[in-house]
Amino acid sequence: MKDAMETFLRIRREESPNTINEKFPLELISWDGEEAVFSLPLTSWHRNPMHTMHGGAIATAVDMAMGAVATQAFLGDCVVTVEMQIRYLQAVALDESLCLKVNILFLSHSMIQLEVDGYQCENKVVKACGIFKRKRGKNL
Repeated sequence: MKDAMETFLRIRREESPNTINEKFPLELISWDGEEAVFSLPLTSWHRNPMHTMHGGAIATAVDMAMGAVATQAFLGDCVVTVEMQIRYLQAVALDESLCLKVNILFLSHSMIQLEVDGYQCENKVVKACGIFKRKRGKNL
């Protein structure tokens, strides 16, 4: 399972040069088919004027992590974000990676609901949930 997820993430970066995928190189820490843990190294590119991670960058990272899990849950089929809710709990400093733990809450033949807890230095910094719809056709 982990190998398929790692391959998906690598191909998404390599086959999409000069896109947002390059700016959000999610690193897979673990994946058991129901829960995935990602790490995102932060750079100055993610910075807002207050020198913390921009809220839009946080939302993008969360969406990409949930999308990766949804794609794997649907065996490589394309997915689209239907809805996403996000709560910013603390500022995200740029000197530490952002850790995103994604759990599958509900899975049907065409829809998936996920939740994300984001951590930095063991402090919860973001909480989110999202719904994705399966689109027939391979993502890779």
